Amino acid sequence: KNPFNYPSRALEAADEFFRAVAYHQELYAGTYAQARREGLTKPDAIKTRMADVMTTTTGDDAKTFETIQGRARTLAARSVFQEEAGPIVNWLLKAKAPTSPRSLRTAALFLTPFIKTPSAILRQGAEWSPLGFIMKGVTKDTGREQAQALGRAAMGSAILFPMAWAAAVL
Repeated sequence: KNPFNYPSRALEAADEFFRAVAYHQELYAGTYAQARREGLTKPDAIKTRMADVMTTTTGDDAKTFETIQGRARTLAARSVFQEEAGPIVNWLLKAKAPTSPRSLRTAALFLTPFIKTPSAILRQGAEWSPLGFIMKGVTKDTGREQAQALGRAAMGSAILFPMAWAAAVL
């Protein structure tokens, strides 16, 4: 085995671990929320309904589970800063295409890891600020995703404003 490959393999293993944790967290949270939306309040009834949604392979429950599973995959990728890149980052990543000049492609191979993840971190940081109120999650999403986006923007703003005030006064 290549000993120079160990750091990247360790990072990939950590990403996969935390991705799995986030995926299952959102999977169970989504099925719990679905059971509560259906009016269930008793713990045993909720547990049974969650199991039904997760194990049914046909009908409405299967469609519900696919929706919940899609949200869980999105959150899992987001939790390790590997969500789908936006149009600007995709434009920058096109430099790796075989049709790009060789020198640009060579540079892109070294710079690409330093474009996608930092841009995801920057975007998620903006979501936790007053900018979050005008970003896609709040303006285009609905339901649970929109509520989560609003919560991120509100919490980040609530933390940011006292810090900005203290910095201005002191």
